[in-house]
Amino acid sequence: MRVARGGIENKRLLDATHTIAHFVNTHEDAFEKEEEKTAFSYLLEELQKKYSPEEPTLFLAKGQLQGQLQGHSAPLWRSPGALLRGVGFQYDFADNHGPARELRSGAPAGQVQAPGVALMQVDDLLVTSGLDGVFPEGLQIARVHSIAPLREGAIAYEILATPTAEDVLDLHVVFVLP
Repeated sequence: MRVARGGIENKRLLDATHTIAHFVNTHEDAFEKEEEKTAFSYLLEELQKKYSPEEPTLFLAKGQLQGQLQGHSAPLWRSPGALLRGVGFQYDFADNHGPARELRSGAPAGQVQAPGVALMQVDDLLVTSGLDGVFPEGLQIARVHSIAPLREGAIAYEILATPTAEDVLDLHVVFVLP
């Protein structure tokens, strides 16, 4: 897994605003007064202007997600709980998405004084990295629910994440990607 922040999330937000705008425009009973509809449409347009789908996506910390079962781990696809446990999230090695980054500051490695970006934040999107050779890169899996404080000498973050799928154990349709 890896943190994806920026463009990919903006696109998802913009798609949702377009869906809501279409619903409002096609359902006359969505609002009791025309002024309410006009004000709501204005707010949607302002939100759409604020977020650009062209903003680049930052790919940050990498780690593993596991199911959570009373203190035991299980594979992601067999998780009976509502939260997934994430371990080993760091960015120690450069890859095609960017340079290695310091764990605490998020600054590029070796540039401790340089301004950085937080490697993880609550509500960050977690996507597949493609590094395991099983899942293709970029599948949206979960959102960061909470981040455990770094302990003295820690080399990675531990997190809890909420799956983006409503109920992984109750899937009715599955597409297999070659």
